[in-house]
Amino acid sequence: MEKIPIYIDTDVGTDDAIAILMAFNHPKYQVVGISCVGGNVPIEKVTQNALYLKELMHYDTEVHVGASGPLKRTLDTADFIHGKDGLGDIGIKLSGRTPDSFDAIYDLSKKSEIYNGQLILVTLGPLTNLALCLQKYPEIEKRLKHTYIMGGTYQMPGNVTAVSEFNFWADPEAAHFCIHSGLSKTIIGWDITLSSGHLTLDELDELSASNSNIARDIVQMQAIKLKWLKENNQEIVCNLADPLAMSIMMRPDMVVDSDEFYCDVIIAEDEADIRGMLIVDINHLKQKKPNATVILSAKRSIFKECIFSTFNL
Repeated sequence: MEKIPIYIDTDVGTDDAIAILMAFNHPKYQVVGISCVGGNVPIEKVTQNALYLKELMHYDTEVHVGASGPLKRTLDTADFIHGKDGLGDIGIKLSGRTPDSFDAIYDLSKKSEIYNGQLILVTLGPLTNLALCLQKYPEIEKRLKHTYIMGGTYQMPGNVTAVSEFNFWADPEAAHFCIHSGLSKTIIGWDITLSSGHLTLDELDELSASNSNIARDIVQMQAIKLKWLKENNQEIVCNLADPLAMSIMMRPDMVVDSDEFYCDVIIAEDEADIRGMLIVDINHLKQKKPNATVILSAKRSIFKECIFSTFNL
């Protein structure tokens, strides 16, 4: 069976790493390119992390450097969650590797042309690269089969402000542009991560006890996140937003409820608490044409299955 081509846009942190490994290790999909964007950590570290994962899995795909920061703002990273190196500061040598190019925007457009109508895009970080690509090469709207966007939150609090998730908050202008584009797209928000995209401490222990060195490293990478949760009196579970987005792309049967809605993203020129807020017109009050499919609920049992099968457990 011919594999389905997917392209991953990422700001490689500890949960992006799992999502990328999921894609690398799945027999049904072929990762035909990775574009790096500044987000969880600066772009140089994101790029080295992506190249490390490719090397780790002996995977043959291209890694391209994209935007170092948001369209109009200064980059605020999340290294207090992902570690200074983005992969949990567990001692991996993350330097000295060379990317394929420093023009991820062109590569994404070129791959969309090569796989015209067949390519699936999965975005795991701020939407800066995608927004720039849409502005420069608007034809990709029709060339991409579908885009899965990890970003925003609707039904539950965000992870940056009460209403904002990191990817949309980091570059709200880019998120706004992409949501209002003509892309066929699905939004997987932080709210669905909280309800369905997490592993318990017992489940992390299962991974740690496995024969997979990669699985054990992945668990180690989460330690900084878990420490932060404990210090800030948060529920101690391992939320994995990016693997959830990848799981939903791979296993649509895990979706319990979704629908098409008109969506918007609040830009907020200042540093207001509503910056990056995702608006979902669930009651169709605006009477505007839907511009995205929004995941409303999903099966955590299938999510866990996707994670464990990645490491052949």
